Amino acid sequence: SVDDDDDDDDDEPDDAEDDSAAASTEEVEALLAREWNQLTLQEREAINEEVHGVRDEYRDVVDKETPELLHGSLRQLALELDAIPKKPAYHTCQTEYGATTWVNTAEFRLLFLRCEFFDAKKAAARIVAFLELSRSCWGDFVLEREVCLSDLSEQDRVLLDSGLLQMLPGRDRCGRRVLIHFTHNNVGPTRPKESRMRVALYLALKVVKHDVDLQRSGMVLISWIHDNLFNDFRVRSHVCKNLMLVIPCRISVVHVHISPPDGAYRSFANIAKEIFLLAIG
Repeated sequence: SVDDDDDDDDDEPDDAEDDSAAASTEEVEALLAREWNQLTLQEREAINEEVHGVRDEYRDVVDKETPELLHGSLRQLALELDAIPKKPAYHTCQTEYGATTWVNTAEFRLLFLRCEFFDAKKAAARIVAFLELSRSCWGDFVLEREVCLSDLSEQDRVLLDSGLLQMLPGRDRCGRRVLIHFTHNNVGPTRPKESRMRVALYLALKVVKHDVDLQRSGMVLISWIHDNLFNDFRVRSHVCKNLMLVIPCRISVVHVHISPPDGAYRSFANIAKEIFLLAIG
């Protein structure tokens, strides 16, 4: 009958989408398996242990924070900062606010040294990038002092109060703090990326500043992706890429949960789930 033929035709797109999603997922799984198999047994075990909270990479790399290590690293960091040729925000910070800037305090600089396992060169690059992004988000005052809640705009406060980023009160088995990031569009996908970066930078600083254990061990990020629009992923990607290069806190492990989608979105979600369930510490 005609109705039967129509039913068959209606089924074909869904079948094609299912086949496409399965094929795409298989390709990603094959890629991950190939990369995984190129690691040594020790590297695989180290990654598994860190993901599941039975190993702290910081304690493997930094045996003990001695006064000699702290003072020597701070001196080396100052040399590495001076050696970076292009650093407009840092240069302004030193020439305009050198005597009063928070950037020159040991407390500020140790945030970045611990984040980079006391690799002074990497810490210097992160500080320079942090100041550039912070300056673009707020202005020159962040080169002198720390950002306060009152510095956030009304739009920033709406995003902050929405609860999209929440720090859990407990810790995982190796003492890492756990941050939950809800990524559904309850505040609208048109939220400016600058506002998202300001809120994320503000929270990152407030969370890490007074928690030395977090500075050393990093944190676990749980991301719950639900009802996102494709266009919003581009904005989120831009924000995340910039933040990962500058925040003075190491994201040791990322766990991603993607709610089961429908239709053409399913193929993308399957690929994203395979890719993002990885440790990035």
